[in-house]
Amino acid sequence: MSTPDNNSTAVQSATGSQNESGTHRLQSTWTFWFDKKNKSKNVSYADNLINTISFSTIEDFWRSYVHLVKASVLPKEANIHLFRSGLTPMWETFPKGGCHIKKVRKGDPNLTVLWEELMVALIGEAFEDPDVVGIVLSIRQKEDVISVWNADCCNFSLRPRLNEVLKSVWGAENCGGIEYKTHNASMKDRSTYRTRGNSVDVVAAEKVIAAAENNATEKNGSAEKTEEKKEEEKEQPTAGEKSG
Repeated sequence: MSTPDNNSTAVQSATGSQNESGTHRLQSTWTFWFDKKNKSKNVSYADNLINTISFSTIEDFWRSYVHLVKASVLPKEANIHLFRSGLTPMWETFPKGGCHIKKVRKGDPNLTVLWEELMVALIGEAFEDPDVVGIVLSIRQKEDVISVWNADCCNFSLRPRLNEVLKSVWGAENCGGIEYKTHNASMKDRSTYRTRGNSVDVVAAEKVIAAAENNATEKNGSAEKTEEKKEEEKEQPTAGEKSG
């Protein structure tokens, strides 16, 4: 990852100029949360969530982040959440929401870089939509997972735009296999990352949508040509008009 100064500049370009206190205020206040799977059946997921720290400036973001455990050394079954303040990272908070899911091979050295670049994009409002409420890094036994949460799973226009931002942030080569899963589906099987049969491949969905749009455009174009031809035929003089 580039130095904090470089990333601060990148975020500053999306958030505005330096204020009177010499800091760079973000458009939103953000909160880091942490949780690690608790084997006790008496502890609920909500009780296990720890609200660690909130920040509203670029400088406070870096001060907060340097004290957090880095992605590469997080323990298994641990999660780091970065969400808009006031929003708890739980399915129940966004029952009509969902998330884009990027699975990362276990031991992939790019994990920390992908996570850090996504954090900078998020707090810099690169997604340009308040429907994007937060991101999660999950360390698992066989693979690690990065997810981008949004509040409305029916916000279909966001999905391709979000995917384009991810390509810009991570590079297209790191965006293959991104899936989308609704929180409703996650609540049913009690897992965000169990995606077989209940998620959508974002790239494949984009291709289907693009093909449908092309077909619709072609049909509209064909219909317009047919109407134009009919109008031309109406304007042509009849045999009687010609002889008259």
